[in-house]
Amino acid sequence: MKRGIRLAALLSAFALPACSADTAGIDFATLVRPSSSNTYLVCPKDRCAAAPDEEGPIYAVPAEQLFERARTILVAEPRTALVQDQPKVLRLVLVQRSAFFRFPDTITLQVFPLPDGGSTLAIYSQSNYGYGDFGVNKDRVRAWIGLIDMQAARRPAP
Repeated sequence: MKRGIRLAALLSAFALPACSADTAGIDFATLVRPSSSNTYLVCPKDRCAAAPDEEGPIYAVPAEQLFERARTILVAEPRTALVQDQPKVLRLVLVQRSAFFRFPDTITLQVFPLPDGGSTLAIYSQSNYGYGDFGVNKDRVRAWIGLIDMQAARRPAP
């Protein structure tokens, strides 16, 4: 009997935190990254306060068009919910949950117009729980950029 109670308590410990997620997203201009290794940042030059893991890609499409394509693609991703849709500032906040324990990761994406009519984007993926992430955030960001690349032509960086 005690074993069953311990098992239930252990499972509850995993299930309860998986229910809540950070839905605020981040502001790229003021972002301060945590000391933990469970985040990944792609950001165009001079758009983020924090040092990015990779520079943001440049696209040969207008910012509004890139934003619409990104929104359509990302809301179709498995276990992903759109929690903020801010078309005026070309910003999305999404939560994607892990398949087994349903732990939430919060992803903020923002598209920026370029003076020549093209666009670029910043994307920040962060685990809501834990210290490490086994590369999940990096893999997600790169996969999502790959999906966007299939719908919007990239342009070489200047």
